[in-house]
Amino acid sequence: SGARFTGSLLRRCAQAVEALLERLSSQVHRLDLTHSVTGLPTRERLAARMAEDGAGTLALLSCKDYDRLCAFDPPLAERLLIRIVERIAAMLPPSRLLAQVDRSHLAIWIGPDAEPPKAQAEIDAIVYALGDRVVEGEREILPEIVARKAAFDPGRTSPQALISQTLSAFAVPTVSDTRTHVASLDLAVQARERFQVEQDL
Repeated sequence: SGARFTGSLLRRCAQAVEALLERLSSQVHRLDLTHSVTGLPTRERLAARMAEDGAGTLALLSCKDYDRLCAFDPPLAERLLIRIVERIAAMLPPSRLLAQVDRSHLAIWIGPDAEPPKAQAEIDAIVYALGDRVVEGEREILPEIVARKAAFDPGRTSPQALISQTLSAFAVPTVSDTRTHVASLDLAVQARERFQVEQDL
């Protein structure tokens, strides 16, 4: 803002476009940002890869334990998320992209080299394996990972729109929610007690 453009209307338009392009190019580095906790590529890089591949299968994984742990032990929540990321990365072939679309949702992108049934089977196997026990210090955690999958068709939607739609699918549970009675009125204590009870189930 503050730039002044002179000359004919066509010239002023050209100057304005040139200034806009300069501003955009100065912010291109934002597309290369990685998540501060996991170091994974962010949503923008995921969308760029989806657009580049043109078709494929998108899976979003929600680590439900992350939000629960954040309520009373954020450092443990971050360590758990990093352990889960390490497990996924160890299971994925190099052609897959692992990204983070928000603080508790990870993404796996499988390009057009895998047919949808094969891609879905691969994702199901990963989610199943992620349920194995995680030991962090004196605490043992059985991660609860929930997944949503979607096929990407560039003729029907954009990468960003598909990511948003798949994220919103988490609002509709695929199994009945289990509400656990917690006696304490302290929110941090509630979260800690609920997490412990769910781990014992």
